[in-house]
Amino acid sequence: MGPINNGGIGTHCHYLARFLRRELGHEVTILFTSSVPEEALRPWRKRYWKEWGVRLVSLDETPVGARTTQSPPYPMLRRSLRVYDWLKEQQIDYCHFEDWHPEGFAAIQAKRTGQALANTKLIFALHGNPEWSREGTLAYEDNWTAGLTHEYMARYSAEHADLLISPSQYMFDWAQSRHWTLPANRRVIPLLFEQPFEPGPKPFAGEHLIFFGRLETRKGLIVFVKALQALAPSLQDRPRPLQVTFLGRNNFVGKQPAADYLAEAMKPIRRAYDWQIVGDLGQPEALRYLADHADALVVIPSLADNLPFTVIECLQLQLNMIASRVGGIPELVDSPDCLFEPTPPSLAEKLLACLRDGAPQLRSRYSAEDARLAWSRVHEPAAFPARPPKPPATPKVSVCVPHHNYGKFLPLALESLARQTYDNREVIVVDDGSTDPHSLETFRSLKRQFPPPHWQFFEKPNGFSGQTRNFAARQATGAYLVFVDSDNVTAPHMIERMVRGLETSGADCLACHNFAFTTDDQLKSGRWENRYAPIGPCLELAMYENILGDVNFIIRREAFEKLGGFHEQRDVGLEDWDFLLRLVVGGFKLDVIPEVLFYYRQAHTNESVTGVVSQYASHQRLLRTVTEQMPDWQRRFLRNAVGTFWTNSIVPRNVNDETPTEIPVSWDDSEALRRELVKLQARLDRLKATRMYRMGRWWYYTKRRFKKQPPTP
Repeated sequence: MGPINNGGIGTHCHYLARFLRRELGHEVTILFTSSVPEEALRPWRKRYWKEWGVRLVSLDETPVGARTTQSPPYPMLRRSLRVYDWLKEQQIDYCHFEDWHPEGFAAIQAKRTGQALANTKLIFALHGNPEWSREGTLAYEDNWTAGLTHEYMARYSAEHADLLISPSQYMFDWAQSRHWTLPANRRVIPLLFEQPFEPGPKPFAGEHLIFFGRLETRKGLIVFVKALQALAPSLQDRPRPLQVTFLGRNNFVGKQPAADYLAEAMKPIRRAYDWQIVGDLGQPEALRYLADHADALVVIPSLADNLPFTVIECLQLQLNMIASRVGGIPELVDSPDCLFEPTPPSLAEKLLACLRDGAPQLRSRYSAEDARLAWSRVHEPAAFPARPPKPPATPKVSVCVPHHNYGKFLPLALESLARQTYDNREVIVVDDGSTDPHSLETFRSLKRQFPPPHWQFFEKPNGFSGQTRNFAARQATGAYLVFVDSDNVTAPHMIERMVRGLETSGADCLACHNFAFTTDDQLKSGRWENRYAPIGPCLELAMYENILGDVNFIIRREAFEKLGGFHEQRDVGLEDWDFLLRLVVGGFKLDVIPEVLFYYRQAHTNESVTGVVSQYASHQRLLRTVTEQMPDWQRRFLRNAVGTFWTNSIVPRNVNDETPTEIPVSWDDSEALRRELVKLQARLDRLKATRMYRMGRWWYYTKRRFKKQPPTP
């Protein structure tokens, strides 16, 4: 259906695009987000436009935005931000997102916080989200922090999309059983399908079995093979082996390529079966293969499935089929005799019955016409409940700026606040016992430069950063509080965007993205070190790394006061992380504006407000927020598990100090990553210089050359 070997979701997008263009008359664009060479994409772009009038755009062609040495850490989050950057420059009425890779996350987040896409209907479909897929593959993520991120992105997108769609009721039931929050505006709409040719049904001849689906664990490959092994002794009296075809793309069984798994598993029963893999066909060719072997029995033994196209295709082509009784398959098949439990004994018993008595009669509950009608109704105005417009509100905002020995940075920070486009604001600047004469003189001169009532300056004894922010908040008179560090620089529209986000979303607190810089020249040229992109209240990940937000957030004043403000414990840092974690655990609503609204100055730790702190004590304080209500054994388990991850993810800092501290390694720590890569490259170079390495390469390629069968690519 496209330039890669897609599965059911790609097939769905193909049929949906054609339907929207041909039958509903919409202008349709497919934003193709996988990275493929232009020479592979070019013929498909021409075909989609020439045959179906659909525009195919590659994400690789879209602008990459601001220049940074490093992007947000997780690939799906990076891709989601690029999708959002592209979408907000378009004029689009409807946008369909799929959940396998939740690339609509940033766009849905932006609309919820009132930043963009107000006139675009964002539709999110549940096909095979990462959490569900992990359960089906019976395997953990290789990168489990990335897995937690993607799972949260899918849950958030499902909750806050304008319309949530599932092709089966099963998937809605599954999500609710995992305590997802689903919107009231959701619908079950079957997948679209176009009959490629007239069916030619034939009875099962008892000579050919076809496994139909990707060759992987979730599609039941192991169940099918073990059923064949159990069935083999019953086939000894057959005059010739039973033909078996594995019709599907080669994938993995655990970490092993499926073709290698089959070569090992089928070897003991090779006398009972004449088997082959047919894995190089596209969807149209695969359907033709099935039609040409209509007297075979198609077996779909999935461990987990939503509403698989493989079943729909067999139903529409009137093939002989049996399938596992899982997921949304019973919503398609009206023949209980055609369904079995996805276990080897159950499937072996079903196969033996089919070989002895013939395939059971297949009856369908699926209607292609009903699916077309349902998709037509999705694109009617009544599909989306009207949202009453909110009058523009301009509540007073109090900006709290703590200062300690940052005289060379404070003027630029206050100048950026003076340029804010939001007028109903006050700025409260508090000097926290600065000891640097230049910083004190700068602070006092700025007090004369920015007079009351919109500016207030206070001096007090040193009390650490949390206590200073709380002091500033007590002087505030605004309904909303914004905290800005005195070395950062704010974008002119920051407060305006934040107020709009709170008013639109109804959240209690909003964080945002930032670009990091180290020198003023970088700030002027826009060459950033990295982009910090928090994702929001994913508590299972927030104990390991701060994905909640920076201290530069906006919050409703009553929420801040109920939480008691920042902690005031001296020499214990991470107070922004600690505060936002307490906010989420306390039941308040936190969200993130997926826009860069300020610029974060880094790499001057010896002069920081925080100073040298105990990272261990800081992290233990975080854990107390979530473990204080747990039984002792759960508390000890969690603190040990999280602490082990934390310890294995730290590097020394302030190495010139007598008591150096440690900080967690960020995925955006380019210098630490560069050092590790240099070490690994040096080790590899030394290895390649050895005689043993050269002899090993010669032996390996010589052995491959004389193997009887070529290796599976």
